[in-house]
Amino acid sequence: MAFTANTPQLHLIGEIRGATGFEADRLFCRYEFRVGHNWTLMGGKDTGETYEEIRDGVEEESVWDHPFDLHYKCKAIRGWPKIFVEVCQANA
Repeated sequence: MAFTANTPQLHLIGEIRGATGFEADRLFCRYEFRVGHNWTLMGGKDTGETYEEIRDGVEEESVWDHPFDLHYKCKAIRGWPKIFVEVCQANA
C-alpha cells in the first residue's frame, strides 16, 4: 500500500507506568502491540521489555515509566492495535 495524504494513520504515545499488587520485589514487564492485517507499523517498536525494578519490600508499587511511541497506517479500522502486557518476576 503506497502512502498517500488520505491514508488513515494512528499515533500512539504513552508509557507503562508501573505495577501494584505483586508480592515479589523484583519485577519487570514485557509488552507487545498486536494489530490485524489491515495495519502497518510505520515507526516505533511494537514489542519491548521494561527494566527490572528492585523494591526493598516497603514500596507497594514497581515504577518503570517506560515510554512507547508508535505510528501506524491502515487500510481499514478492523484489527486496531491492542496492547498485551505481562508482568514477570525475576529470580534472585
